[in-house]
Amino acid sequence: GKWNHKLGRFRRMPSVYFFYITDVCNLDCHYCWQRAENSVPNPTTELNLDEWIKIVDKLPKFSFVGLSGGEATVFKGIKELVRKIKSNSHPLTLNTNGILLEEDKLLTFVESGMENISISVDGFADNFDKARGYEGLFERIKRNVKRLNQIKKDLRSQKPPLTIKTVLLDECVDEL
Repeated sequence: GKWNHKLGRFRRMPSVYFFYITDVCNLDCHYCWQRAENSVPNPTTELNLDEWIKIVDKLPKFSFVGLSGGEATVFKGIKELVRKIKSNSHPLTLNTNGILLEEDKLLTFVESGMENISISVDGFADNFDKARGYEGLFERIKRNVKRLNQIKKDLRSQKPPLTIKTVLLDECVDEL
C-alpha cells in the first residue's frame, strides 16, 4: 500500500513487455505453428524499426523487455533495436533459434549488456537437425555459441548469459 501510493502512476504500468517483432522465421520445424513455408511478413501488422523505437521510448524506465517472433534475429533492425532498448535502461532478453547469430549481432548483443539470450535446442546433432528439417544446424548453433563465449571473454563481459530452451520431441526425448 505505502509503495503503491508513493509510486503512483508508475506502479500501475506493466513491468514486463514481450514483443513479437516479426512473423518471419528462417526454419520449417515440423512441430511449430510458425513454419518457414508459410512465414511471410504481414505488411499491415508488422512494425518497422522506427515504430518499435517509438514504443520503446514510451516504456517505463527499467521495465523488462523480451524480444521474440517467428525468429527475432531475422528482423532487419535487430541490432539497432537492441541498442535502443538497452540505452533506455531496460533489462533485455532475446529468444532465438541461434542460426543467425552472426559476428556483428553477437558483438552488438555483448556490447549492449543484454541480460539473456535464449536459444531453442531440442536435441543433439542428427536428431536435432532431423527435427528442424535441415542438416548441419546443430553444428552451426554450437559454433555461434562458442563465438558468443569468445566475444564475451575478449570483452571481459559476463553478459549476456545463455539459456537453452527445449521442446520434448519423440525423435529427441531419449537423448535429453
